[in-house]
Amino acid sequence: MSGWFAVKRGMTEHDVMRGDFARVGWFLWMIDNAVWRDTQIDLGGRPHTVPRGSLCYSQRFMAQKFSISTKALRTFLSDLERHKIIETEVVSTGIGTKTKRTQVTLCNYDKYQDFGNKRETRGKQRRTRKQYSRRDDR
Repeated sequence: MSGWFAVKRGMTEHDVMRGDFARVGWFLWMIDNAVWRDTQIDLGGRPHTVPRGSLCYSQRFMAQKFSISTKALRTFLSDLERHKIIETEVVSTGIGTKTKRTQVTLCNYDKYQDFGNKRETRGKQRRTRKQYSRRDDR
């Protein structure tokens, strides 16, 4: 997989992270696994659209990825939700199945991951040949 994502400075100091770098790692995993565009997946034979900035996995799968118990995962998700960092929704995986997935939507995903101002920034950073030569004269 290639590409990159943005992370706000100071996130390690947020109350939810509590200076716990394991929690920071779990949250980074969530950002890394959130879809960057609406994506259709198969849930027990039925199509389901995961919206941009969301991920959809079973809690057991996420807990295994983080090497924690499902109870610890639920506590972490609850803390994130209480601070309005994420929203969760339980999604059934098909007709007649008891298995469910949790769709996690990262709030403010577009705020941090939408780089629509690339052209503006690039334009501001361009220098003329004269500016380059002035810099080289230092």
